[in-house]
Amino acid sequence: MRLAAVCVELSKHMQTIRTGLCLVASLLFVSCKTSKPAPVRASTSISLDKTAVKLGDEIRINLTRPLQGWSGEATINTFRATLPIDSQNNVVRATRENGFSTLAPTEICVALKDAAGRDVTVSNRCVRVSVSSPLYHLQPESGSVSSSGGSGRIEVEAPPQEEVNLGNVPDWITAAKVPKLGVDEIRYEVAENPSYKVRSAAIMIGDARFELTQWGSPYVSIPFTADFTTVPIAVWELVGSELKIGKSHDAPPEWVLDDQPNQNATVAVSRDGPSGKSALIVERPLNSHYAWMTMVCLPGIRTEDGGKYTVSVWLKAEFAAQIGLEFGQRTDPHDNCGLFQLVDAGTDWKQVKAHFKASGRNCGADNNRFMIQAGRVLGKLWISGFTLTKE
Repeated sequence: MRLAAVCVELSKHMQTIRTGLCLVASLLFVSCKTSKPAPVRASTSISLDKTAVKLGDEIRINLTRPLQGWSGEATINTFRATLPIDSQNNVVRATRENGFSTLAPTEICVALKDAAGRDVTVSNRCVRVSVSSPLYHLQPESGSVSSSGGSGRIEVEAPPQEEVNLGNVPDWITAAKVPKLGVDEIRYEVAENPSYKVRSAAIMIGDARFELTQWGSPYVSIPFTADFTTVPIAVWELVGSELKIGKSHDAPPEWVLDDQPNQNATVAVSRDGPSGKSALIVERPLNSHYAWMTMVCLPGIRTEDGGKYTVSVWLKAEFAAQIGLEFGQRTDPHDNCGLFQLVDAGTDWKQVKAHFKASGRNCGADNNRFMIQAGRVLGKLWISGFTLTKE
């Protein structure tokens, strides 16, 4: 009996000791339970396809451990420039605009994320490259033009006894050498870029590279068809300055919601259009006497002065209402550019058409817009199948 009591008492002491140890462990942020092993973080190292380049050369950043869908940034010479890179575009160009220098080695540092957005450990995240100037000196070394096209000149200083030879030039650029006293000159003409996509070319002149960029067009080319698969942007999101200078950032033209104060209109998209097509839904809590109180607008229409056009659109309203169709100026004084017409929208889908001749001062693509005016609508208005064609 005495031995049993001693064992019981000893067991109690052991339990107390065990509890105390766990308490101390918890204070030291150590769990008393068996911990799971930490997940292994993705890691890699980088290499460059070349570490000695001339200004204008491309440098490819490679990963020693393949990672699918990675993204990141390449920082040049401690934040002189930060360039986006990813698994599809892992090339940076050695230019002064990109932070490269010929005065000292240029350091390229990378930060990477995997396809899930998690940081990737890079063991040698910074690599140095030597950058030298080409033997041929260009002034300027790069240029840009708007989507409407343009022209420019490049002065070329060649090494003694060397000819100025042009490399391959894309078909949207015409370039020719024009001899001048002491310095050769390259003159070039750039054709219009009707696409909203930016395009660029690297033209070799001797061993130097001239970078030419042409902005995409922010304008609406005719014929035009709207699919209404995305909601319009708010009017304050429209970058009017880009329309003025003919500059697009790889984005197609967007519809714009211009809703006057206290109208509280909302917009949405659906598959409720005729034959299951997409449709834009404009909804207003109250109707107004003025159709222009709520509008969806398409800015930057590429019309010709005096040209004849046809607009067609399908409309349906929760309650019958008159809808305004107008082609006019985007900025003050908002004068008409050839069309204002009220059309009826009923409770069933109806296709309406309007014919107009583009005319008026300051009505070019940089300052015009086509408007579907819904200020007289109470409830919902469905819009689908918008087309704009030249007669």
